[in-house]
Amino acid sequence: MSNKLEPLEKGGGLTLPRKGDYLNDMLKEFDAGSSKLEDVKKSAGEIMPSISNVDCQMVEEQIKSLDRRFGEMKKRISRKQQILSTTIKSYDDFNKDLETCKNDIESKGQQLAEIKLGFELVPIENQLQSMKTSLKEIEGKQAILDTLDRRLTTLQPELEEAEIVEAEASLAGVLKLHETTCENVKKNMVLITDSLQSRRRFMEKVDGAKSRLNRMAGEIAELKTIPLLSSDVQRKIDTLKSQENSLKEFTDGSLTEIKREASAVEKECSSDQIQQLQQLMNG
Repeated sequence: MSNKLEPLEKGGGLTLPRKGDYLNDMLKEFDAGSSKLEDVKKSAGEIMPSISNVDCQMVEEQIKSLDRRFGEMKKRISRKQQILSTTIKSYDDFNKDLETCKNDIESKGQQLAEIKLGFELVPIENQLQSMKTSLKEIEGKQAILDTLDRRLTTLQPELEEAEIVEAEASLAGVLKLHETTCENVKKNMVLITDSLQSRRRFMEKVDGAKSRLNRMAGEIAELKTIPLLSSDVQRKIDTLKSQENSLKEFTDGSLTEIKREASAVEKECSSDQIQQLQQLMNG
């Protein structure tokens, strides 16, 4: 039976699940052999009174030899069972922890990729801060991946070459995913920072445009009173023409540019944000 342990050793060609099945079959066979040994010992006890002392001594030595060999084999099988059980659990835990790490990284990357920045400054600033936090969390997965790498190295003496290659490929894939995700988050942070500056300039233009329109409206309102002197009438007419020219110049220039920028901003807004932006522009 000792030769039957060889397929359980490294290089035996059996993967961990098959080793588990193989060892279970061996245990059943060993239990059957133990029962047979007990039958042999019982039969030997029955015939020993009828044989010579020399023959009795030989029988006793053979029985002891069988007991010893079965005891040693039982220890070897028990030890192999413990090692295999620990290896199977450790390998399963490795794969589960690696899959969890992969899912966490993918989830974070997907969440960050689906963000609509909108046009309001505070939410964008909060998003930038949230992205910094997420980057730290994703970068923190490197420690987990390093631990998984060490765990795999520890397991390798008990794994078949195919299992090692598969595990190393899976680990390398998650490492690459981790690297790529970190790079993408950093790039997005740069884009968000640029967008934040752009939104600040845009909002300053909108506020400036509103102030100018309000000022012009106030100036026009002052011209509603009808003067008594013809010279005053002419002056008001000239002022109205000047206001009209200023308004046309503002509408064709600054206001058109602001509207063009607003259209570009809309592309990075959700449907609700688009409505809010339109209300802002129409206000």
